[in-house]
Amino acid sequence: MGADTAVAAAVADAHRREWAFVLAATVRVTRDLDLAEECVQDAYAQALARWAVDGVPAKPGGWLTTAARNRALDLLRRQSTLRRRLPLLVPDETGADPAEAALATAEIPDDRLRLICTCCHPALSIEAQVALTLRLVCGLTTSEVARAFLVGESTMAARITRAKKKIAAARIPYRVPAPTELPERIDAVLTVVHLLFTTGHTAPSGDALIRHDLADRATDLARMLRLLLPGNAEVAGLLALILLTDARRAARVDASGAMVPLADQDRTRWDRTRIAEGLALVRTALSNPPHRTGTPNHASPDHPGEPPTPPGKPRPGGGTTPGHTGPRTEPRPTPSDRPCPDSDIPPDQPGPLPTPGRARPDSVIPRDHTSPEAGPPPTSPDKTRTDGDIPPDHAERPAGPYPTAPGRYALQAAIAAVHAESPSYAATDWRDILGLYDILVQRWPSPVVALNRAVAVGMAEGPEAGLAALETLTAEPRLATYPYLPAARAHFLAELGRTDAARLAYEEAILLADNGPQRNYLAAELARLR
Repeated sequence: MGADTAVAAAVADAHRREWAFVLAATVRVTRDLDLAEECVQDAYAQALARWAVDGVPAKPGGWLTTAARNRALDLLRRQSTLRRRLPLLVPDETGADPAEAALATAEIPDDRLRLICTCCHPALSIEAQVALTLRLVCGLTTSEVARAFLVGESTMAARITRAKKKIAAARIPYRVPAPTELPERIDAVLTVVHLLFTTGHTAPSGDALIRHDLADRATDLARMLRLLLPGNAEVAGLLALILLTDARRAARVDASGAMVPLADQDRTRWDRTRIAEGLALVRTALSNPPHRTGTPNHASPDHPGEPPTPPGKPRPGGGTTPGHTGPRTEPRPTPSDRPCPDSDIPPDQPGPLPTPGRARPDSVIPRDHTSPEAGPPPTSPDKTRTDGDIPPDHAERPAGPYPTAPGRYALQAAIAAVHAESPSYAATDWRDILGLYDILVQRWPSPVVALNRAVAVGMAEGPEAGLAALETLTAEPRLATYPYLPAARAHFLAELGRTDAARLAYEEAILLADNGPQRNYLAAELARLR
């Protein structure tokens, strides 16, 4: 590799690893998102030239941050309009938040949590939150963000500009939320990351089952949050859920791109390193109260990632689970209500990154049993929930009711762990999974969770019981265009020998599915009944 190529590779690596850190630190100086972006881009351009002469610095992130901040200060001085730029972001409320004091102790404060919370502020629509997160936190270009949303670059540029203007107009503070606000604000951030992963894990539409770029970005964001909030159980739960789900990526499609349901996947292709890390995180998530936000952590700009968790199986304990509680229903699920990326097709969303309103707390519940990967034998599209389309191996949890009620991400991750530890599809402990859904449906009741639980009932107690549980959901308006409901019904009807009814249900699911590989899978299942 030539010197120029090596420098270009180092700059590209620094862009992927350090962009959020550098931009966040620069925004603290400029109080202007656009100016900060301009200065950071200049810093990367300088790096290409300077590193070719001086060599790649030992701490690329620190070098880039210093260059960007110096550029910002220089521009502000020369323009002598500092006072007019400061109002674009509200000044820090110094001394109001212990988390701020902790972050400020670093030589170069790690402001990524400030940046993430600003991008995911509840004053913005979920669509704007995702777009800003991709642009500012992940460092994607506007054209790359536009491709993620399947819209034109000019449209996305205008959308991002409007979001930035709203931040300025609403005087949204550039700070870590106060302790009283942090749980709710972090929940909003986790919703955005989960929605991003869900969209990548199983694309809502198009000819590809997986959007690898979005799944990778979501994983990076979850790791970043884990580093910044090491004591937050739900952050650990979301990262565990993503790792366990994504571990199956290579086995989810065949050489032609066709969907491979969980029952037929080659488990030797599952990423065991990710599974081991995810299982260890499940144990962490289940052993800590969900309401703990954890103290924000600051890391060196050159070490943004967290070291891999040592392998080990989460064995919080065995024992019985609470009695079944029967499905609860609610209004139709929004795109962010999808419990797991592979098990559901966004309900009325034309594009990959739907714009639901504010995501509901149960929106990230395991969706693994309505999906062909984790649910009934291949029945519904390969949308296994972020927890359901995961390798089946048993994950243990505390006996009886959990000592501290786990959060929804921790519970989804626990379901994913059951799949991840199962030696085979046939050996999957569906009663164990059903017990976890019983807890989940009580903690975060939603139509999709009830649907997943109904599928688990059928897998644990037989098709008749599963069909009966599903029938209670057929009048639920928020499931009216949800393809997994008719797909699950079709599976159980076929098992009961009710072929004509099964065909009709498969036809309904095919009409509702927008993802090509999923639609093809359902069509193949229908053909088997003819």
